[in-house]
Amino acid sequence: ENWVNCSTLKHINIHRNSLTSHGQGADISTYNFPVLTFIDFSYNKFIGPVFDFPGGMSIYVTNLNLQCNYWRAPLPGWCSYDRCNYCGLGQQWSSLVDLYESLGSPPLLAGWNASSSDANFCSWQGISCYPENTDNIHVINFPQSVQLSGTIPDSVGAFKELRGFIANHQEISGTIPSSFGTLPHLQSFQFSNNQLTGTIPPSLFNHSQISLVYLGSNILTGSFPALHPSSC
Repeated sequence: ENWVNCSTLKHINIHRNSLTSHGQGADISTYNFPVLTFIDFSYNKFIGPVFDFPGGMSIYVTNLNLQCNYWRAPLPGWCSYDRCNYCGLGQQWSSLVDLYESLGSPPLLAGWNASSSDANFCSWQGISCYPENTDNIHVINFPQSVQLSGTIPDSVGAFKELRGFIANHQEISGTIPSSFGTLPHLQSFQFSNNQLTGTIPPSLFNHSQISLVYLGSNILTGSFPALHPSSC
């Protein structure tokens, strides 16, 4: 209510605190800021959905940094990568939590905790980010010792910088999400010795960079996708 008359507010910078939002996100959608152009809510503890803007306001916000919070997907339609800078990072966090829960919240995965206040997911076991000191997930590599089960959610499509997903010798079941086909830099896809069922999605071979596909010893059925030189 104290924000209602802030018609002259141009910048909001509250980064690197421990501010929370009690599950409602940092909601400013009910207010009107006609000249607001800069928002930095990074490195806090906001949770819940990413806020939306009141009518057309997103047009004027040219700098937006929401990284290292606890946003949950889906992101609002205005939140494209080229306009929202680090907004996609919230989606990566959300998708990692979704992956963790879909795999049955395995206790042997060090550092993985959906309720943790540690947003530095690059330090979680099996997660590699590149370049160093950034939050671009480069490789997901689960060692056999973590004993994974459960399924892989379709939300893995959020990892747009992913080069490799490796989870051999586990007990992962369910189908292969077609969203793997939306990862433009995917080079290595390794899920041998699991319990995957269904068909191999043709989109998996839509990458010009794909070099390793290991799917031996699963329960896959159907036809093998037709391969074309232009796609792999």
